[in-house]
Amino acid sequence: MEDDVYNNLIYTIGLTYLIGGKEKEVPPPAPMDSDGDGVTDNLDKCPGTPKGVAVDSNGCPLDSDRDGVPDYLDKCPGTPAGVKVDSNGCPLDVDSDGDGVSDSKDKCPDTPAGVKWTASVAR
Repeated sequence: MEDDVYNNLIYTIGLTYLIGGKEKEVPPPAPMDSDGDGVTDNLDKCPGTPKGVAVDSNGCPLDSDRDGVPDYLDKCPGTPAGVKVDSNGCPLDVDSDGDGVSDSKDKCPDTPAGVKWTASVAR
């Protein structure tokens, strides 16, 4: 019986079924705040604000005197409303009506051209 060959053949079948619910959901990633100002990038209207600068709800640097120069760059904070300022936030020495008094100090900013004034006149 040395020449007898034995063949074994095995068949298997498998079945897998998950019992007990769904797979855990992965939460979406937190919104990014690239400049670290506390306003997420998707809402930030002034991206790239330097770290530590106070910002409004839009992520833009504060401008307390509303002169167009952010507080962190404003060398003359508290400029009165309507006064023209330079890039540092300081009043320009402009005399719009040509009366010899700069607009930032002129109590009569629309004096007609050629009208003379004296220091004794209340302005």
